[in-house]
Amino acid sequence: MPTILSLPISLSEPLPSEFSSDDVRYSERFVEYCLKTFSKQNDIIFDPFAGFGTTLLIAEKMKRTSFGVEIDKQRVDYITSKLNTKESIIHGDITNLSSIAMKNFDLLLTSPPYMNSFEQESPFDNFQSKSNYSEYLNKLEMIFQELEPFMNKGGNCLVEVANLYAEGKLTTLAWDIAGRLRKFMDLQREFIICWEGEELKENRGIYGYGYDHSYLLVFHKREESNSKKNSL
Repeated sequence: MPTILSLPISLSEPLPSEFSSDDVRYSERFVEYCLKTFSKQNDIIFDPFAGFGTTLLIAEKMKRTSFGVEIDKQRVDYITSKLNTKESIIHGDITNLSSIAMKNFDLLLTSPPYMNSFEQESPFDNFQSKSNYSEYLNKLEMIFQELEPFMNKGGNCLVEVANLYAEGKLTTLAWDIAGRLRKFMDLQREFIICWEGEELKENRGIYGYGYDHSYLLVFHKREESNSKKNSL
């Protein structure tokens, strides 16, 4: 299996005008690759940071059962309008897992909200509250650690993430997240995703965060992990 992937930045349709300045979707081809490689039909796919629903929409198209959580009500309404199975999207705050009716899943596929090391607002609530990079990593670790017991035996957790370069400063986000999550899941593989497309030509070859590539981190549920929960 190759560990350096070349994938196009592919999105089947533009977002409505009210979201046009906030298009943080990852590539549909990327989701297709992940689902073909790491899941099978009827598997349950989960995205804790559903965003504009790319994971859920492609999973539905590929005959997977899916569900996700999104904190922004406008985004939830948009996803609902696109899904056949409307209940697949949950309006909720993944940092408060006890408020969400969780269920078990086979594959977690997501890209968490990014944060530069010098920023002072939390990306978990659309930058409405004060925070810092250390608190961000602590909260992200907590989120995935609380979700891990819901992962079925043999399940995988796929995280698409990039290191960031902005204002002359490097934030090793991908490596920092890898270090946090491998405390309670096995980090089995690392893929480098080299992105292609007209967007990169217009943006001097930069994939939005200072580089022309990101990482797919593949974590696997540990056999000695805690027993899975049905709900909180």
